[in-house]
Amino acid sequence: MQGSTNFRLDIQGLRGIAVLLVVLYHLDVPWLTGGYIGVDIFFVISGYLITGHLVEALNGNRFGFIEFYARRVRRIIPASLFVLFCTMLVSCLLLPPLLLPKVMKETIATAFYFPNVFYAYQQTDYLAETSPSPLLHYWSLGVEEQFYFMWPLLLFFCWRLLGHNKNYLAGILILVLSVSFIGCLYLTQASQPWAFFLVFTRAWELGLGGLLAFWLIEKKYVIDSVLPRFAPLLGWSGMVLLGCCAIFYNKYTHFPGAAAVLPVLGAALVLLAGSIGNGSILLNKIMALKPLHYMGMVSYSLYLWHWPVIVFAQEVWPGFSGIYAIFSLFIISVVLADLTYRCIEQPFRHSSGRFYLPVKPALISCGVASIFIVLIAGSVGFQIKSKQLFSDQIAQEYIPDTPPEFTNYVPRNLVPDLRQVTDSVPKIYNDGCHDDLFTEEAIGCVFGDVNARRTYVLFGDSHAAQWFPALDKYSAEKNIRLISFTKSSCPAIDVWVMRQGVEYTGCLNWRKKVLEKINQLNPDVVIVSSYYGTKELMNVKDPAAEWMQGLTRMFSYLPGSAQVFIISDTPSFTRTPALCLSSNLLDTGKCAGPKEQVLDIALARQEEKTARDHHKHYIDMNHYLCTDTTCGSIVGNLLIYRDGHHITVEFSEKLSDVLGRAIDSKLLSPLVRNN
Repeated sequence: MQGSTNFRLDIQGLRGIAVLLVVLYHLDVPWLTGGYIGVDIFFVISGYLITGHLVEALNGNRFGFIEFYARRVRRIIPASLFVLFCTMLVSCLLLPPLLLPKVMKETIATAFYFPNVFYAYQQTDYLAETSPSPLLHYWSLGVEEQFYFMWPLLLFFCWRLLGHNKNYLAGILILVLSVSFIGCLYLTQASQPWAFFLVFTRAWELGLGGLLAFWLIEKKYVIDSVLPRFAPLLGWSGMVLLGCCAIFYNKYTHFPGAAAVLPVLGAALVLLAGSIGNGSILLNKIMALKPLHYMGMVSYSLYLWHWPVIVFAQEVWPGFSGIYAIFSLFIISVVLADLTYRCIEQPFRHSSGRFYLPVKPALISCGVASIFIVLIAGSVGFQIKSKQLFSDQIAQEYIPDTPPEFTNYVPRNLVPDLRQVTDSVPKIYNDGCHDDLFTEEAIGCVFGDVNARRTYVLFGDSHAAQWFPALDKYSAEKNIRLISFTKSSCPAIDVWVMRQGVEYTGCLNWRKKVLEKINQLNPDVVIVSSYYGTKELMNVKDPAAEWMQGLTRMFSYLPGSAQVFIISDTPSFTRTPALCLSSNLLDTGKCAGPKEQVLDIALARQEEKTARDHHKHYIDMNHYLCTDTTCGSIVGNLLIYRDGHHITVEFSEKLSDVLGRAIDSKLLSPLVRNN
């Protein structure tokens, strides 16, 4: 093995590949759907390099914890805190006020080196985030920083106990990393955000690089005599693995889990090839290319800057996309990275730099800078929470009408308040009657008049649950027994859906049990609604056609005596309207969406035709949410949406009478007498 202190062109080139994969993936380059594996490459490189330094220091009895952590601080903290501070300031200028308290919390978590834990706790879906934080990418730094703290301790104490027997030491390290890998596999199935963000479930990736470095140092005599002839094969095998993962993985890949093995193995093979011999001449030339070498040199700063640049650009120019956006944002990110590398990274890192600090001052300065950022973030967050997020104008109480007349300002008497809108969820979420992602039992809950002669069933996902407040009020007034069967991300339509890269079998099992219960109940009416966005998770060539086939199958499973109602899906915005409204208190028109963009009109028409062809009822409530051209966010004094695609409880309740009349009128119609 080449000494870990020697400069390795292959490692610098691999860094360049890793950062390019991540940056181009985040810039939405269409053919790089798995570019997020660049982070996994970084993990392997980091584990490899840090373990190489540790093992050599431990072998030479030169290891010191204080010196080690001071070196890590000089290497990663100055640039990290500098970009964090800049991002915090720009966020205050550009981001919606309603989003800022959350960003300030993320800033505090990042300054304390636990952003990954914060995002895991928040159940953030990194691969599907639609309103991302400018600090989301710091999760990987949290993983590395926590690993840098724990790994040296593990190696040091194992070395003290078993340093004379390296086989036992290797066995313990393999055991620890095996536990990490098993935990990763389990949590990827049980709770993907925890598996994605936690150091415990990612440690095996860094540790595999560490084991490679340990093995190369301890088994150098075997390596020098046996493996060099295989270097070209190993190197190209690793590159092929990385290329295939970058191209063929996507947001539906069940990641990290077992899928993370391939990019981690690919990165390890490339490092191994570069360590045991000259390898492939062509691969060496590729890794030594000056542009790739440059990308590797500024990779850390480029990783830090690219994500806030993208997020802020989306905030300032929401329609800016395509090749010009990719090129412009890439260049801006590289320029900022270059300046940070030259003015922050290098001066702090090297003893000849003007900002280089001895061991203790380096550690103290790191702590002081972190606390400084925490205090500022806490102060900003406190002040933002006291900021008025409504105008001084009063709006009239909303009375349902078509077409709706949208209020062009955020009224003082807005219901619900912008800050409280996320709490506007149907009561079935809080009383255990709306099933979560993991529930497969179809229990159902009874509302209204439990002894009523007529029984109505509400069936579907959260887009069915959003109509519960309206139907609950309607059933109470009409002496109807209402039974709800709703489950998160599980449409009533009989289709297979993917969740976090695997088939959502919990949905299939739950749906079958619900249909059995409905047939046992033999209700008078079944009301169905499902989120159209789910069709994007079906992983089929023609989602619309499959949706209609699933709708037809669902009809066949329902009791023949029941009258079936399909409620058309509501608009879906790319971003929560409340966030936009908090920045546009006097011009809510900026937060409206063109009807053809926020509604899947073509799918709705197909769904209506399929329903009528099978003698089922169809209700389109979007006449109360949209005009012929526009879907707004506020009508009268009512806020319509609690997030990007769910209506508020208050708005649902206001539509109770019109929804009830629509149901009653169709029940009297001869259109769907079941034969």
